[in-house]
Parts: sequence; C-alpha cells; structure tokens
Amino acid sequence: MPVYAAISPTFSTQEESLDELVNSTFYAESMIKGTGTGAKKHATTLGRFEKIFVFMVDPNSSRGASLYSFFIACAAFTSCFILFLQTLDGPNHQSSEPEYPKLPNESGYYDADLVFTIIFTPELLIRLIIWPSLWHEHEYLTERRLKPFLRDFFNWFDVAAIVPFYTDLIFGKEKSFVIMRLCRLLRIFKLARNHSGTYILLRAIRASVAPISVALIFFTEIVLFFSVVMYMVDPSYDRNKPGFSDLLTTGYFVVVTVATIGYGDITPTKGNVASRCFAVMIIMSGTLFLSMPLAIIGTEFDRAWKQHAESVKKFQQLQAGTHVATPVNIDLAAATGDNRAHQKHEILVKYNAPNKLYLRLAALTGEASLITQALVTEATSQDFNLRHLRDITGDLKQTTELCFLKCEELAVMVRDMIVAESQEVAAPPTWREWARTTILDPESSFMARAISRWVKFCLIFSMIIVVFQTMPDLQTYGEQTYLCERKVQRYCENVVDVAVGGNDPGCFSVDNSSARLRFGCSDTEKLVDSTCYGYPGNFGSSTVDDRLSCDGSDKVLLSVMNLKGSSYRDQLDLVIPFRQDNNLIKQDRRLSVCKKWECDNLHVTFFEFGNGYVAMEYIFTLTYMFEFAAALFVCENYRTYFKNPLVFIEMASFIPFFVFEGRRFFSGVTPIYVIPPASQDFLTFLRLLRLSRIFKIQQSIPVTKVLWESISKTSARLTIPYFMLMVVTTILSFIMFELEKGQECFYGQECIIGEHNMTYPAELEGSLPGKRFLVNFKGEISSFDDFFSAFWFVIVTLATVGYGDMEPVTSSGKLVAVVAMIFGACYTAMPLTLVGSQFNKSYLEYKRREALLRTKQEVGKPYVVKPGELERWETFARNESFNQMLQLLRGRLEPLLDSIEKSEVNIIDDDNKAEISNISAELKRVIFVERLQVMRVSVIVNYLRKEGIRLAEQQVTALQSVVS
Repeated sequence: MPVYAAISPTFSTQEESLDELVNSTFYAESMIKGTGTGAKKHATTLGRFEKIFVFMVDPNSSRGASLYSFFIACAAFTSCFILFLQTLDGPNHQSSEPEYPKLPNESGYYDADLVFTIIFTPELLIRLIIWPSLWHEHEYLTERRLKPFLRDFFNWFDVAAIVPFYTDLIFGKEKSFVIMRLCRLLRIFKLARNHSGTYILLRAIRASVAPISVALIFFTEIVLFFSVVMYMVDPSYDRNKPGFSDLLTTGYFVVVTVATIGYGDITPTKGNVASRCFAVMIIMSGTLFLSMPLAIIGTEFDRAWKQHAESVKKFQQLQAGTHVATPVNIDLAAATGDNRAHQKHEILVKYNAPNKLYLRLAALTGEASLITQALVTEATSQDFNLRHLRDITGDLKQTTELCFLKCEELAVMVRDMIVAESQEVAAPPTWREWARTTILDPESSFMARAISRWVKFCLIFSMIIVVFQTMPDLQTYGEQTYLCERKVQRYCENVVDVAVGGNDPGCFSVDNSSARLRFGCSDTEKLVDSTCYGYPGNFGSSTVDDRLSCDGSDKVLLSVMNLKGSSYRDQLDLVIPFRQDNNLIKQDRRLSVCKKWECDNLHVTFFEFGNGYVAMEYIFTLTYMFEFAAALFVCENYRTYFKNPLVFIEMASFIPFFVFEGRRFFSGVTPIYVIPPASQDFLTFLRLLRLSRIFKIQQSIPVTKVLWESISKTSARLTIPYFMLMVVTTILSFIMFELEKGQECFYGQECIIGEHNMTYPAELEGSLPGKRFLVNFKGEISSFDDFFSAFWFVIVTLATVGYGDMEPVTSSGKLVAVVAMIFGACYTAMPLTLVGSQFNKSYLEYKRREALLRTKQEVGKPYVVKPGELERWETFARNESFNQMLQLLRGRLEPLLDSIEKSEVNIIDDDNKAEISNISAELKRVIFVERLQVMRVSVIVNYLRKEGIRLAEQQVTALQSVVS
C-alpha cells in the first residue's frame, strides 16, 4: 500500500510502499551491526558467557548447537507424549483389566518424569545464569531482538513445566493440583522457541486482534438477537427433553450453529416451522461471520510471512557481502525506507515551505548586509568612485527588493500557521455548560469519566442480568414454590375436562375432592384451609409423605385405581396428580404440570439472587432514566434522535419494571424477576428486548461501521450465490423428500411395513384415529414427513452444520446427500471470499481514513507559540526594516547620486560626501537590526519544520500499523 498524504486523500502511485519502509529498518540495523564482509558482527559482547549463550539460543550458530536444539526439542516432545499415554487405560490406573496392559505402570511414568526433569532443570538454570538481564533492557539482547529473561514468556513456560514434579515430590501426589501436572504440556513450546514461524504467527495474531474484535461485535449481535428469537419461538416445555430453556443454552446453540459445528444435542423442534426458519437464518449469518476472521488472520499471516521472507533475503545478501556497512550504505538504506517515501509527502511540503523560504530570506539578508558593508567602505574611502558607488547602490536596491518580497511572502505563509498560547483564565462555566461538557466529553473531568464508565457498566451488566434471570440453575424450583403454583393454576383454569372426580386430583382438595384448590394463600392459610394450594396432602404440600406429588415412576391415573372415599386419601403416593401428555389434547400439552421445570423437586439451584434482582433492576432503571434525560438535555435535533428505533426499543425494555413495581405498590403483589423456561408472555418479550442494547454499544463504536459497509457492498454480489443456493436446495429437497418419505399410513388402520406392524406406533400414542404419518422401509416413522423437513436436512447439509437429528436411510437418499455435501463445499467458498475480502479491505480503508483524518485535523490546527515569540514574529512580519532601506535607497541615496552625476563635476564636495556616508551608515544600522530579527524568528520556523516531521512520522506510523 502506498504512503498517503494527510492533506488530501489523493496520493502518488510512484511513492514507495510501506512494506519497503518497514523492511528498511531491518536493512539499516543489519548494516549498522556490520553484517558485510570483514566487519564485526556485534558491538557488544558477553565475555566468557557469550559462546554458551549463543550455543543455547541460536541453533544456527554451529552444528553442535543445532544438535543440542534438536535433542531438547525431542525431549520436550517425548515428555508430552508420555503425558498423553498416562491418560490411557493402562496399569497405572490400577484396573483389573486394562485396555493397554503393555503400557508402563505408575513407577515407570515417575522414572520418565524424573529423567526429563533432570534434563530440563539444569538447562533452565544455565540459561538463567548466563542470560544478560533478568528484567531490564540490555544492549546485547536488543541487538539480537531478544527479551530479558523474566519478560520472555517461553522462559515462564519452562518454569511452569518443571514445577509440578517438585510440588509432587514435596507435598505428595495426592495433595498436588491436577492442573499443575498439565503444565508439563507447556514443554511443547520448546519446539517453537527457535522457529521463526512462531514469531511470525504471533505478529499476525497481534495485527489481527483489532479487526477480529470488530467481527466479534457482529458475532455478539448475532448470538444475542437470535437467542431471544429462538427462546421465544421454540420454548422448552419439557424439562426431560433438551431444548431452549434459557438464553445461555439458546446462545450456545446459536454459537454452535454459526461455527457450523452442529453437535446435535440441541436442535429446533420438529414441526416448528418458525424455529427452523430462524435456524436457517442463523446458518446464513454464520457464513457471513466466519468469512471475517478467516480473511483477517489469513491476510495478516500472509503479509507477515512475506515481510519476513523479504527481510531474510535482504539479510542474506548483506551477509554475502553485497552491501558493506559504510556510512554511505547506511544512508542509502535509510533513504530507501524513509526519504524517498516522504519525497512527495504533502505534510512535509507544507511545513517545510516556510523553512525553505526562510533560508532564502536569510541568505538574501546576509547578501544585503555584505553589499551594505561594501557601500559603507566605498562611501568612506579616500578614492571616492561615483560609478562604482552607483553599481553598489543598484545591487543593494535589487537585493533589498527581493528581501522585502520574501519577507512579505514568509509573513503571509506563517500568519495562519501559528497562534499565541492563551494566557486568559477561563471563567467558571455555568451549571448548564458544565453538565453539557460532562455529558458530551467523557474525558473532560474525573466526574465525566466516572459517569461515563458507570453508564457503560450498567448497560453491559443489565444485559448479563437478563441472561441470568432466564437460567434455571439460578432459580429455585419445586412443587412448594410460587413458580410451580402459578403453573398449576394455569393448568387447572385452562385445560379442558378438568372436572370433579376426573384424572386431575391435583386441582382439587384431597379432603374435599369436589372443592377446587385456591391459589395465592398465605403461609398461615396453607396450614388451616384445606382448599389452599400447599395444604398438607394437597399438591404443593411441604410434607414428605402422604401428599399428591409428581415424583415417582409407578403412579397411575385416579380412574385406573377406581378408589372412592377414604381409600383415596390413604394412597396419595400412588396417584398421578395431573394427566400426562397422551391423555391431553394437543393444545393443552404445553400446560402439562409434571414435566415443567418449575415443579421439579430434584432441581439443584447453583445460586439464588433473590432480592438482589430487585435492587439491580432499580439501579439499572434509574441509570437508564438518567442517561435518557441526559441525552435529551444535550440533543440538538429531537427529530433525528427519535428516528433511531433503538431509542423506542430500549424504552420498551424497561416498561415491565414499572408494571411489576406498580403491582407491588397498588395491588400488593410481590414481583418475581426470574424468567422461567417457556415464558412467552408479552412482558417477558419486552424484558428480553434489553439485549438489544448491544446495538447501542455498536453504534457508539465508530469502527463497527466497517461491518455494515462490508455487508452493504457485497449484498448485490451475494444475490447470485444465495439465489443459486435456494434453487439447488429446493431441487435437492424435492428429490430427497420423494426418496425418503416412505409409505403413507394412518393411525388405527392396519399398516404392515416389511415385518413391522405400524398400525399403532408407540411414538404416536394418544393420537386421534386416522392421523396420517409416513413410515420408511426400516419400519420407523420417517423424518422426512414433508417438503420443509427435507429442505431443513438439505440446508443443514449444505452449510456443513449437520445436527444429526435427521439422516437418510435409503441408498439413493445417501447419494443425494453426498451431492449436497459436495455442492456445499463449493458454495461456501463464494460468500466466504466475497464478504471476507471486502471486510478486510473496508477495515484497512477505515484505518487509513482514520489515520489521515487524525493527522489532517492536527495539520489544520495552528501551532501554539509563546506570546513573546508571536509578538516578535509580528514585529518581523511588519517588514519595517526592509521598507526603511528601500526608502533610504529610493528617496535619498539615488536622488543624491543622480544630482551629483548631473552636475558633471569631477570633485564631490564634502557636504555630499558626508550625506552619502550618513545614508550608508543608516543603511548598515537598519540591515544589522533586520539580521537580528531574522535570526530571532528562526525559532518559529524551526518549530514548524519539526512539527511537520512529527505529523509526517505520525501518519506513516499509523498507516504502517494498518499494513504491517
């Protein structure tokens, strides 16, 4: 990439590339170190330890060093391999029948670890002793681009690898930490210590951190958005089946899908079209996201490797004697990397222009001073020559006129480039000005920084708390809890056929089977009122025995037991309190009680926030109200502000807080801020909207514009591959459906498939007679029961996700699946290449524009000088001295010489001589004063020159970080 100027976005294609600028540093260093023929290689030495140091750290220094490095690498690899063997089922695990009986026992592994510790401990101690410096920089290390011992992370890996042996030896293996033993794996880094590729990879990773962080913002938005969507459209009603029970589990599914891994432990529910449609959208979003880090890391690693290869090639040329370490060559190398690259740099052109003009003015002033001295000498000499005097006067006049013009030009040029340092004491701002500055500029004061950080903390932490509120591990469940009571109440009030004497005794009192349960009773009422939920014997009771409960696997319906009167009260532990799914109609199955998370008595709570949620909700809401009021206070255009949909979404996400707290104060209802699984009410949806604040964070980070810029620029080009994807997927889906759908059957009607009787399949128990289903040739209910199921299978196969929830059973279906796999491998290359390359280009272009804009802003600001220096410059800029000289020359000296010449006398009288001498002396005095002024203002011109160099270096460094 060429070096760009900061004044305008245009650039010259003939300028040197930044890669050459970077590599020139290596060339210059190599020449300075003397890698040429007959030159000493290093300026500093270590004396007697140097040979040992080079032997241990540089495998290329000698054949012995190479063999030593190879031995250490083999020992490190072998020690890691033995650690792998210890995990196998061998004699060391004291098994009666080990899978690998020929492996060493515990003592054998101990002996091996002892041998490797004996090898690596002296090696580490020797390096510690001979290392030039433990922490501070050392010239010898700097020349070899090495770090002090304690600042080299490879040395810390070596320490961590040998510590476990000594901890086991001192404290015993039973008391040591397993994680410390795993530190022995760090020896594997010895294989990479002396390999240049390791440092190239680290350099590429460091260069990739910033752009990857931008891509991770996009990834976080995908995860949070689709987590909310999947949680709402595909709720988990049954705790015994894996599903989207909370936002963390749903986010895990989204991450697995975006990464195209697809473990298959959690999948969209079969038959839920909306859930599978959104899962397809997640898959498509995953192809867009994966292209970004792949392109970033690949590009940075390729660039780092090319720079390394070029540096090595140049270094080899220097070692071969192509270049000699002379000052001329050093200057040439520096010019290759810096001077020629900056030859047309507009910043230097602008800031060097006053310097060039000043040097020209100084030269002319010096010349005018010499001419004036000659004029004085001629005017005071005994041999007065009028013709010679006129020639000197003409030269002085011409030089003075040039000085006058150059001074005027320099004054105009510098006038807008400098400004005096302000000496005024700013008046204390009003509270409105202070508040506005504090809100708009977070770095203006300590208070502003504290407020800004607190608002950001609450913004991020409020999203985390919403995720926590949906996690079952952080909620208390059980039949005695209010959450379960709420589910039972909903079941008893909404399920069809809940009647006295029916199969739902959990909805009625045990003592009075005709009385429905009363919900919302106080703890006191639950002890005395037999119709209360939680009364001893009723469902939800805290008694250990003699109560209705969902616990137990051998319970039956009340109608099956055929019990009446008191016998029912005596056998509560044998009765199912509520009907199961196969006894409920389809729309009532989601209300089934016993499979709900909230009624699980065996649920283990990891941590319960309790009233902590209430306190945090108050903090988050008050902070949001303050933030919203502050935004309105500083807003200059309310119409533009409220055009942002995130304003209303964020506002809606806090409505449930006011609803819950309003119920507390006006109705006495204690709010519950946890969100149990399968919560689909409107207030829950509004609360989950709080996760949309991630888009607010994204809007506050300017660099994230690169994401949408990349997507917008590639959207038109992505139309073709996505259209092709839909066409191919549709065709393959129809083919797959026809091949895999199997034979049509109806529930309750005789259906024999091969040797399998599918008249009453167990999977459809409880279905209405005549329900249609498809059976494959294996006698199993077909997964491909409609076109959309086949479409789901094909798109998952094309995207290489492969959840494993569906698989073809026919040979022809497997062949079509292979075709889909091959097409998917070819298809994914298109969006990956398009979006990835465009994102990389857009990011580099953004960083380039940012570097140019930052420098351009500084270029546009006048340079601040001291008031005395500015006053001195203004005195110089008035150009009074050169103007006075011109007046003396034009108004007095030239007319006097003209009058003498017209008189045609051979002898000049004393009065004229005295007048000429006085004028010459006055000119000498004036030019002397002007020379002093020119010398004094050189400080300001030098300031501007140095400022230009600083800005140019700043821009080059910024652009260099973009491409290096």
